[in-house]
Amino acid sequence: MRTLWLDYETYYDDDYSLTKMIRTEYLNDPRFKSHGCSFAIDDGDFFWVTGADLPAFFKDVGPHVDAMCCHNGLFDHGITGLFYMPERKFLMDTMSMAQVALARKNPGQRMSLAKLAQYYFPDNPEWWKFEGILENFKGVYNLNPEQERKMAAYANQDGLVMRELFKAILREDVPWHTMLEDIDLTLGMGVYPQLEMDTELATAIN
Repeated sequence: MRTLWLDYETYYDDDYSLTKMIRTEYLNDPRFKSHGCSFAIDDGDFFWVTGADLPAFFKDVGPHVDAMCCHNGLFDHGITGLFYMPERKFLMDTMSMAQVALARKNPGQRMSLAKLAQYYFPDNPEWWKFEGILENFKGVYNLNPEQERKMAAYANQDGLVMRELFKAILREDVPWHTMLEDIDLTLGMGVYPQLEMDTELATAIN
């Protein structure tokens, strides 16, 4: 199964952010903007694609991948499904996986990428998320080249940590052969929502 690993970076400000809005409000707001996204295919290196090039990237790469993985699936996969690639892929999410693996083992564990990196990689602080960097981009709708360079490095680091986190969580005592399917189905309902009508029943009722 060929996997596309991804981590988006998007515009936000004091009023327009996921801390003050639900996901669907944020994604459907006219202020929404993808600054870009960090990608890797399978075990390849992570690379940055700027926002304006994302439609072309997904047009070229989308048909050749079977699965996608990120941290916070409803958000990142939601962006992909809504704006760039409506075709259904198998969806994986390290946040959902960690919630399953640690709910009983370590109740109270925070599920951000930063906190999970500290939990799973205590001896590798270089894999811990760079705290506070995104604050430099708050309210910046159009990045200058230097800002985008810093954002790309930040996102590529997050992507690498997320992929290593995926591997670490897979070693937890969880029946992943079925649980990953459950996560995919759950995420799919939010990323690719569909409403089906039983037309025969509807006709009979009328």
